[in-house]
Amino acid sequence: MLRIEPKSQAEAFKSDFLLDEGNYEFVVKGIKEKVSKSSGKPMLEVTLEAFSQDGVVSTIFDYIIIGNNKIYQLLYATGNGDMAQSGVVDFNKVINSTGNFKLGISYDETGRYKPKNVVSEYLLNDEPSNERDFVDSDLNTDIKF
Repeated sequence: MLRIEPKSQAEAFKSDFLLDEGNYEFVVKGIKEKVSKSSGKPMLEVTLEAFSQDGVVSTIFDYIIIGNNKIYQLLYATGNGDMAQSGVVDFNKVINSTGNFKLGISYDETGRYKPKNVVSEYLLNDEPSNERDFVDSDLNTDIKF
């Protein structure tokens, strides 16, 4: 007889790669301009890496319609508020920026797609993350003076 850990149906079908809802540190890994399939409006596909408390790195995609306040939140959360104020965004300067966000889980009501992580909101740097702190091994220590 095999003994396994008991799980509910929701737990059994939850992706092993989903992070729990909460606040996380992130790094912006990429930004692409696209057009929304549903609305036809210009949008950004922002690729983020989030870090869990136990060291798991998860890739999260955030789709932001251009003009939506979320683009401004991203800029302020990553220390690029000057771009939000000037109205000129240099994606090259945003990539590799770090910040904090509130992560949620989106469930497909039709059941065709598995649950996925979504960015609920970007947080200003003074809002604490309840997740993993960066450690020395995260930093490039080959700095020459």
